[in-house]
Amino acid sequence: IVRNSYGETITFDKLKKEFIKQYREVKPNSDKSANELINQLEKNLTKAPFIGRLGNDIYYLYYFKAEKSDLYL
Repeated sequence: IVRNSYGETITFDKLKKEFIKQYREVKPNSDKSANELINQLEKNLTKAPFIGRLGNDIYYLYYFKAEKSDLYL
């Protein structure tokens, strides 16, 4: 779930539908299937810098939580 520039929450499903809609408007003669477009979207999202930072944050939160709980054993 992400927020757009207007502060509205957008789910991944809604983002996928909007991506496909805009792609079809720009390239109406394209023969790419919806699945190919979704795979392209997912590939591009995994390369986005904020996804990497989010993954690192989750890892550190999990690691430090586990480390902190070990201190109380």
